[in-house]
Amino acid sequence: MKLAMKPTFALRTLFALLLLLNLGFVLFQSSVAQAAGPWLGNYSRNPGGYIAASDNVAIKFEVYPQGSSGAVRYTTNNWSTSSDVTAVKVGTDGNNDVLQASIPAQAANTWVQYALYASNSGGTTWFTDSDSNDANNNEMYVVDSQHNQRVYQLFVRTYGASAFGSSTTGTFNAISSTDITNIKNMGFDTIWLTGIFQQETSSTYGAKGTAGSPYAIRDHYSVSSDLGTLTDFNNLVSRIHGAQMKVMVDFIGNHTAREYTSTNPNAFSTSNYIWVDGSGNLNNAGNGTKAYGNDSHVFPCGTNDWTDTAILDYHGSNADPTNTSSTYYKWNQVVSYWQGLGVDAFRADFAHGIPGDFWAYIIAQSKQRNPNFFWMAEAYDNDCYVNGGNWRTGSHINTLFSSGFDGVYDKGNYDQARNIYTSGWWANGLTSHRNNNLSSYGRGADYMVEFTSNHDEVQPASNEFFGGANNCYNNGTVDCNNMLYGKVPTSMIYLEDGTILMYNGHEVGEPANGIDDSIGGNDGKTSIFNYVNMPQMSAYRSGTLDARSSALQRYYSRLVNLSQQPAFKSAEDFYGDISANNSGLGNDFNQWLYAYTRVSGTSRYVVIANFDRSNAKTYTVHLTSDMLNQLGIANNSTSYTFTDRLNTEDDNGNAVTPYSVTVSGSTLWSNGLTFTIPANTTLVLQR
Repeated sequence: MKLAMKPTFALRTLFALLLLLNLGFVLFQSSVAQAAGPWLGNYSRNPGGYIAASDNVAIKFEVYPQGSSGAVRYTTNNWSTSSDVTAVKVGTDGNNDVLQASIPAQAANTWVQYALYASNSGGTTWFTDSDSNDANNNEMYVVDSQHNQRVYQLFVRTYGASAFGSSTTGTFNAISSTDITNIKNMGFDTIWLTGIFQQETSSTYGAKGTAGSPYAIRDHYSVSSDLGTLTDFNNLVSRIHGAQMKVMVDFIGNHTAREYTSTNPNAFSTSNYIWVDGSGNLNNAGNGTKAYGNDSHVFPCGTNDWTDTAILDYHGSNADPTNTSSTYYKWNQVVSYWQGLGVDAFRADFAHGIPGDFWAYIIAQSKQRNPNFFWMAEAYDNDCYVNGGNWRTGSHINTLFSSGFDGVYDKGNYDQARNIYTSGWWANGLTSHRNNNLSSYGRGADYMVEFTSNHDEVQPASNEFFGGANNCYNNGTVDCNNMLYGKVPTSMIYLEDGTILMYNGHEVGEPANGIDDSIGGNDGKTSIFNYVNMPQMSAYRSGTLDARSSALQRYYSRLVNLSQQPAFKSAEDFYGDISANNSGLGNDFNQWLYAYTRVSGTSRYVVIANFDRSNAKTYTVHLTSDMLNQLGIANNSTSYTFTDRLNTEDDNGNAVTPYSVTVSGSTLWSNGLTFTIPANTTLVLQR
């Protein structure tokens, strides 16, 4: 760390001691002290997660003995200059004074680094870093820019494939301007090109399937030879940009392929990996063997999955961005390279397995080059991979938001919606998820990434999504109801929050069954490890898709375009949970229906989802005064009409008159809103 002042010998000693401690990021206990100076510890930050440009950031800590003074030193320019904020006493904790200082609000995309100190007549004690796994000796956060994206995940190898086998695999050149226009017309603004890097293909190094895993990268400076050349990739980026859309690619920070063959001067080398010696001790000096896969020395989850990967190190000197041999520095070169090629966004793989300080550094660097650069995190709270001993303390959801991520996967919402079908969960669990799981994320809860499909999950038209219900056939057409049943959870989730994500094939009812299935068996996932295609996507792109599947594609197009409306586009606009306020309507209501209001100015909607696949529902729901005021409902005889904007066709594509209900304001205030909703339907009622 380059502080504005010259560190004292005691401060340098403290830095070294801190590297030996395993302390939590947002809240921790510590007893770091110098003989002369005060004890300083029990540090916390508020907000602890998502930090917006309007937020003053309160830093609270304890000192002993009482009467010691304290301050926070912070910088917004990587310690070229710094400022001090005096901490004031706000209470006591036993024999300790509780002090607090506030770092003033900063502009969006600002990288803030800070250190705490306390002084008395005996000297000064510094606390600089709660993460013992790095050597940058700072606490840090990134002020976010508050925006959302509508992301379409396009797995290049399968999306453009015309049949099964390596000779017909998808390529960059196969993705035409027509494909891009079709995706844009569905309402998406970002295309996540998945699997673009040169992957491991040798079975000697554990390559999966016939094609290899797109998450075992052999060279971060070259594209997969299966897909084309770098020129082909650049041309695809130009086509996407020409449609005024953004390009997202993967950032796979946890690991590389075991065989890493890049010749770029900034490629990872021996010292950038975690190694395990004969006694099971970890190091980054190349002693012993690389930590492969889910090495139990690094992760507590076992060693039976990522067998084609080697784990990167973020410890000690590898966390020093001024060291040109460090993991930090080399990753920054990779990010800069792809930004230079026109990439607008990264989807961070396994983001919660990597220290938050790294994310704050790399995200800040990327946003200095492009303030509108977008970062989306794949992360799962309470994942057993997160805490892997002293060398691999990972990031939790709040840490990812404080590090500058613009969106983090809402896996809890996905699980809740899907388990209504597979495990008998009730729809009112969606309220519990918002109130319990998301409440701890603060403003970050408004920036979760909502999805019912991605390459790690089963396709919503598969048997497995619904616990084996019905049967789909892999012949280019689908004669089943699974694809129709995916409409309700997807529509309900997409209109709840900000960023949304859809995997290719979802929109046309790709069943992911049979020979296109994953190498793990018939599990409802199109393989990302083999040379396969998606028959439904192939039929859609060739113009031979059946009428029912075509109608489904138009349904999802209406849905995603609705998500652009002001009421749904900004996650921080009004959200009113109707279900939570009507739990007394009984078990049938609580089990099958979920309803809410979304409002932004004159953009006003009531969303009602019926998860029951067999039975229509008629209910009268009470709307709170806040909801009615937000919806612009006066308590008088004025009539108000609510009209469904989603279901303008039936399942076979025939035009229908949208559902509509007209009711007086006085009735809405006194009795509520009465509606009838068909089975397996989401109504998006515009006021």
